[in-house]
Amino acid sequence: MKQKLALIMMLVLLLTVTSGCNGVKGALAYLLGSKPVATQPQQGEEKPLWLGKPEEAQKTVPQLKEVLVYFPDARGQLIAEQRQVDKNQGIGKGALLELLKGPKQHGLYPAVPAGTKLLGLKIQQDGLAVVDFSRDLKANFKGGSQQEITTLWSIVNTLGQFPTVKKVQILVEGQIIETLGGHVEINQPLEPDQTLVPAGKN
Repeated sequence: MKQKLALIMMLVLLLTVTSGCNGVKGALAYLLGSKPVATQPQQGEEKPLWLGKPEEAQKTVPQLKEVLVYFPDARGQLIAEQRQVDKNQGIGKGALLELLKGPKQHGLYPAVPAGTKLLGLKIQQDGLAVVDFSRDLKANFKGGSQQEITTLWSIVNTLGQFPTVKKVQILVEGQIIETLGGHVEINQPLEPDQTLVPAGKN
């Protein structure tokens, strides 16, 4: 019995040096067969720092860049609006998302059919931008040849402002299609066309 008490006292002394008061209480509770009681930080003890939620630490600061987004006017010309996009999401993707939102300037019209969604964008090393839209781009298109031209080149010219883009291949649901409305073939990449933009408006 004396040997057991001596062993307990030695353990208590050791834990006092290495663990502090709370360590002693936990050791005694363990050795005596009782459950340790949770204690509040004692005076002089440091409380753990609040570092915030993990997702908050992962947020990045937006890096805004001005881009041009093209919308048609009543005469079928393409007029550029300036928008700010976050470089962190990719300026090409950001510009297309702004295009899908529609124009802010009076006298301009939406460039793409309602409900169209951007499914993907990839810019290859050879300068080909492959952009994929939802089926709404074709299914909801209503218009003649002029509307088809402005719809297509609002996309192509918006991407064509970037030096890395030379041509644009438009896909619908990941597939190459022949045409949107039967007037312009889009089974091949399209090049930017600044003749649709009035002088001084790009």
